[in-house]
Amino acid sequence: MIKDGKVLADWYNSELIIPKGKVLRWDGIFSRTYVEEEHLNFKNGHVKSRQTVCNYIDLPNGISRLSDNPYNPKGEIANVLFNRIVSIETDWNKVDENSNDDVLIGEFYVTIGANGRVVSVTNDIGEKSDITRFLKRRLKGLRFDIIKFNGKPYEEVITLFIDLNEDKNQLELLNIYN
Repeated sequence: MIKDGKVLADWYNSELIIPKGKVLRWDGIFSRTYVEEEHLNFKNGHVKSRQTVCNYIDLPNGISRLSDNPYNPKGEIANVLFNRIVSIETDWNKVDENSNDDVLIGEFYVTIGANGRVVSVTNDIGEKSDITRFLKRRLKGLRFDIIKFNGKPYEEVITLFIDLNEDKNQLELLNIYN
């Protein structure tokens, strides 16, 4: 079906997303989300709706989740989280000793919820424990800007590899994102 030099794809019934602006997040394989996108919905080859979607909400006093490197933004966020954890003077050796069920070193997953707040901290086997509760208390009150994927807010999980340098009584972030 050619009309006025154009082909009508009357078989097309789907959504087409046109990127606007820079990449916000990329999973490294398939999924990309952009700061702004234009969403076109087609039925029988005709545009039925057109909407501009903003996938980043800059909250007042929110911590930025924009990155110069959208292919690997989690390192910057990991640093923000870690700096908050270590911002209060603490005897880390004592914290580690007082924990009944795990240690302060290891792999921790911090989930930033769709609302931009830290919603959970778990360890490398997905459990909540004395240490994960301690870390979550340290992160309480943080508010990040909102990120969306195709216009829908989503959760983002940041991995922290934390080590305790017992000689210095100091936590260290082993940053896997760089």
